Amino acid sequence: MNYLKILFTLSFFILISSTILILFKLSVIVYDFPKGDYAGHLARIWFLDKYGLFGTVPNWYGGFIFFSHYPPFFYLVSWLFYKISKNILFSLYFSVVFTFFLSFVIFFYSRKFFGRKNEFFFLFIILFANPFTTYSLITGRVPEMFSWAFFPLVFGISWNIFKTHKFEFLNFIVLTFFLCAILLSHIFVYIMSLLTVFSSFLFSENKNRLLLVISVFLSLLITSFWFYLFIKANLNPLGSISSWGTIEYRLIPTFVYILSLFLLLRKSKEESKFFLIFLLIGTLLVTYTIDTLPILNIPFLTTYGILLIFLSYFILVRVNTKFSKIMIIALNLIFFMTNIYGLQVSKGFLLKDHPEYYQMANIVLNLPRNERFVVLPELYISREYSIYSFAAIYKNLSTPFGHYPQVATKELTKLESELNSSFVTENCEKVREISKFLKFNFIVSRDEFCNICFNLTLKKDRACILNVD
Repeated sequence: MNYLKILFTLSFFILISSTILILFKLSVIVYDFPKGDYAGHLARIWFLDKYGLFGTVPNWYGGFIFFSHYPPFFYLVSWLFYKISKNILFSLYFSVVFTFFLSFVIFFYSRKFFGRKNEFFFLFIILFANPFTTYSLITGRVPEMFSWAFFPLVFGISWNIFKTHKFEFLNFIVLTFFLCAILLSHIFVYIMSLLTVFSSFLFSENKNRLLLVISVFLSLLITSFWFYLFIKANLNPLGSISSWGTIEYRLIPTFVYILSLFLLLRKSKEESKFFLIFLLIGTLLVTYTIDTLPILNIPFLTTYGILLIFLSYFILVRVNTKFSKIMIIALNLIFFMTNIYGLQVSKGFLLKDHPEYYQMANIVLNLPRNERFVVLPELYISREYSIYSFAAIYKNLSTPFGHYPQVATKELTKLESELNSSFVTENCEKVREISKFLKFNFIVSRDEFCNICFNLTLKKDRACILNVD
């Protein structure tokens, strides 16, 4: 009996069980309002239903075209589930579950590119059960997860071109379509996809290179109805975001990738060529050089982590030696424990897991419909923005701020900071001055600020509504 083979397969089932557990815990968002990014996703689904894809959303930031700032594909799918179910909470959760199903189907279709018949199953598990992906699941970065569901075919076709030096017309069509789907889902994963296409480009014949360039160009052209607005709206980004995260986010995936590539070099120097560009990416990550490079400094470190771990497993499964199998077993067990730990420290998915903020969210239901308000003082960012999402969905309330700070102008961001400091220091005249400029009448706050120099309209538990007038 091959015990190593049994342990190898068992370790993948142990690993995926942690993701299934997270999905089970996440199901609470079907019954109650979530916090953080999940609350923002609900607001986007609601805005899409109420104002359309390119309609102006008046509820936040004085009115803006929401999907000029964010890829729409995930929300279009969620919106379809919302129209069917008539339950916005269910539509978001079902979209997350659907992401896993969609990815499995795409992996199954792509299995011919991945060698052995069961290799696609292991790669599916590691793509959605590694700690970088489960971190996205726990924190609510589900549009990026949805985008990764399309990645296997892009990678598989790029790898197939490198291996066979053939680029069939059907693969050209599929590659173009899936690049479009990824771009309309998440810009981070589109950049990762371009890296795999570029790696194939480097070692292809001129004819295939031309076809790869045309495929990428067509993906930009076909999605230009949205991408043009996105580029226009993001000409002045907040800055490099690849620097967000700790050194472990750089070192661990790069170390695993280098070790995997070393094993492949011993087996096939020719196949190793395809993966050299990702060795460069890992080097740029650990040296922080990537933080200064345009385009490459856009994705989060977790996005690079997902890519490098996925490629590492692809290499290790292909190497198929005793050491590579032991390495995978060890990594699977480490990743399993990391996922369980991440779930334990996440402090729940719901807004009511934080009673003070939950009370502030519920008290806004007592405001007049279509009214404008602000939450003061500033809370931990995900709680404050969750209240704005809750208020928009359940009472159509508006705020001069919102759940998407990238939309705010520098002037508005400065005013928000000044408003908060003035409220905390009880500079009531300044608060009134700013309130008239931003055109809001009510402040939702917590009990220690309920007795400052404004009219107390309502107090419930530890939350209150103040009238600025």
